[in-house]
Amino acid sequence: MSKVITNQQFIKRMSAAELWLDNCESTEESEYLYAYRFGLRRHYHGERFGTDAEVSAFRKRGGVSREGLEAGLAAAMCDVGRFRSQCYGQNVEEAQ
Repeated sequence: MSKVITNQQFIKRMSAAELWLDNCESTEESEYLYAYRFGLRRHYHGERFGTDAEVSAFRKRGGVSREGLEAGLAAAMCDVGRFRSQCYGQNVEEAQ
């Protein structure tokens, strides 16, 4: 497993993910965040949270669910901005 995060880092990352989840603009975004939150909890709490079968199920889903899970397991910062930047980029191009 990757670096261990502090309680403060865990709370900061989880809070950010929950705020993003409350304001999702697409199913893809919510799938990423749901898996990210699961992975982050699994990283922080270890085997006390979730099961190996649940981790495997997220991995088998592939796509953004797998990406979210892996980001959470690595305790990386939540990367939902990529969904928004794609949308904003399209809007900028359409406006021109």
